[in-house]
Amino acid sequence: MIKNTEMNQFLQELSSNQPTPGGGGASALAGAYGAALGLMVVHLTLGKKKYAAVEETMKAAESRLEELREEFLSLADQDAESFAPLA
Repeated sequence: MIKNTEMNQFLQELSSNQPTPGGGGASALAGAYGAALGLMVVHLTLGKKKYAAVEETMKAAESRLEELREEFLSLADQDAESFAPLA
Protein backbone atom coordinates (compact mmCIF):
# COMPACT_ATOMS: atom_id res chain seq x y z
CA MET A 1 0.00 0.00 0.00
CA ILE A 2 2.08 2.93 1.25
CA LYS A 3 5.31 1.42 -0.04
CA ASN A 4 3.95 1.62 -3.59
CA THR A 5 2.29 5.04 -3.26
CA GLU A 6 3.83 8.15 -4.73
CA MET A 7 4.57 10.88 -2.24
CA ASN A 8 2.07 13.41 -3.57
CA GLN A 9 -0.71 10.83 -3.61
CA PHE A 10 0.13 9.83 -0.02
CA LEU A 11 0.00 13.46 1.08
CA GLN A 12 -3.35 13.95 -0.63
CA GLU A 13 -4.74 10.88 1.10
CA LEU A 14 -3.26 11.95 4.43
CA SER A 15 -4.95 15.34 4.21
CA SER A 16 -8.34 13.89 3.26
CA ASN A 17 -11.23 12.98 5.53
CA GLN A 18 -10.42 9.27 5.18
CA PRO A 19 -9.26 7.42 8.30
CA THR A 20 -6.15 6.04 6.65
CA PRO A 21 -3.40 6.87 6.17
CA GLY A 22 -3.17 8.56 9.53
CA GLY A 23 -0.72 9.58 12.18
CA GLY A 24 0.81 6.14 12.62
CA GLY A 25 1.50 5.77 8.92
CA ALA A 26 2.85 9.30 8.66
CA SER A 27 5.13 8.69 11.66
CA ALA A 28 6.41 5.44 10.19
CA LEU A 29 7.04 7.19 6.89
CA ALA A 30 9.03 9.86 8.75
CA GLY A 31 11.12 7.04 10.21
CA ALA A 32 11.74 5.69 6.71
CA TYR A 33 12.87 9.16 5.62
CA GLY A 34 15.24 9.28 8.60
CA ALA A 35 16.73 5.93 7.65
CA ALA A 36 17.12 7.10 4.06
CA LEU A 37 18.98 10.21 5.23
CA GLY A 38 21.26 8.01 7.30
CA LEU A 39 21.91 5.94 4.19
CA MET A 40 22.81 9.09 2.31
CA VAL A 41 25.51 9.84 4.88
CA VAL A 42 26.77 6.25 4.62
CA HIS A 43 26.93 6.46 0.84
CA LEU A 44 28.77 9.79 1.00
CA THR A 45 31.30 8.18 3.36
CA LEU A 46 31.95 4.74 1.84
CA GLY A 47 34.95 4.48 -0.43
CA LYS A 48 36.55 7.73 0.70
CA LYS A 49 40.18 7.48 1.82
CA LYS A 50 39.50 10.10 4.46
CA TYR A 51 37.01 7.75 6.16
CA ALA A 52 38.81 4.44 5.63
CA ALA A 53 39.01 3.88 9.40
CA VAL A 54 35.22 3.71 9.67
CA GLU A 55 34.53 1.72 6.48
CA GLU A 56 33.37 -1.43 8.31
CA THR A 57 31.21 0.60 10.69
CA MET A 58 29.59 2.33 7.72
CA LYS A 59 28.92 -0.98 5.98
CA ALA A 60 27.22 -2.30 9.10
CA ALA A 61 25.22 0.92 9.38
CA GLU A 62 24.22 0.63 5.73
CA SER A 63 22.82 -2.84 6.26
CA ARG A 64 20.91 -1.86 9.40
CA LEU A 65 19.54 1.36 7.89
CA GLU A 66 18.27 -0.53 4.84
CA GLU A 67 16.49 -2.95 7.19
CA LEU A 68 15.01 -0.07 9.17
CA ARG A 69 13.80 1.72 6.05
CA GLU A 70 11.94 -1.39 4.93
CA GLU A 71 10.62 -2.04 8.44
CA PHE A 72 9.24 1.49 8.73
CA LEU A 73 7.49 1.14 5.36
CA SER A 74 6.02 -2.15 6.51
CA LEU A 75 4.86 -0.55 9.76
CA ALA A 76 3.12 2.20 7.80
CA ASP A 77 1.18 -0.45 5.90
CA GLN A 78 0.43 -2.40 9.07
CA ASP A 79 -0.92 0.74 10.71
CA ALA A 80 -3.35 1.32 7.85
CA GLU A 81 -4.41 -2.34 7.77
CA SER A 82 -4.96 -2.43 11.52
CA PHE A 83 -6.91 0.78 11.69
CA ALA A 84 -9.16 0.23 8.64
CA PRO A 85 -11.60 -2.17 10.39
CA LEU A 86 -12.10 0.36 13.19
CA ALA A 87 -12.96 3.22 10.88
